[in-house]
Amino acid sequence: MKKFVITSISILALSATSASASEIFSDISTANGLPKVSSEAAENLETCMSSTDGSSKSIRACSKALKTVVPNYAIKSNIYTQRGLLKLSAGRYDAASKDFKSAAKLNKENEFAYLGEGFASIMQEDYSTALDYFSDCQNHKKTAPLAVYGRAIAKELTGDTRGAYADFRQAADMRPDWAAPRDELKRFKIPS
Repeated sequence: MKKFVITSISILALSATSASASEIFSDISTANGLPKVSSEAAENLETCMSSTDGSSKSIRACSKALKTVVPNYAIKSNIYTQRGLLKLSAGRYDAASKDFKSAAKLNKENEFAYLGEGFASIMQEDYSTALDYFSDCQNHKKTAPLAVYGRAIAKELTGDTRGAYADFRQAADMRPDWAAPRDELKRFKIPS
């Protein structure tokens, strides 16, 4: 069970960090006419956004990046989301949940914040809340397959085997190149 939850978290982290930190800072400086940020701030953001291991160093880099004066809520939301993902992979579920809530508050369109909150809820064994978050974000463009996959995990953990199977099938259909839902489907023995 933990294996496929951690796999999902890793996929989520990689998807959420598709934009590099240097591109983010150069876009801010260019678009808004802001002065370039310090090399230390850029390094912290780069470390934060490129990490997937949940190490203290990575989480600290995200915290430092948040302290950098960047008047862009979408970017701060992305940093909170990334820090939440790192905390989630480090087993700090309550702290991760707080970061996802902060991210969503700053940018209501941050799909990964809601998805992360769903996975944090699973790890805290709050399956009904997880189902709510995954159901809310299943229509989002970027995160829909991950949301349906997360909903399948939550359904399976609540004993809804048929519902879990249907959601794993839907996730596999939504993203045929992704092996995880197809691998999960192999475990099921659903009677007709």
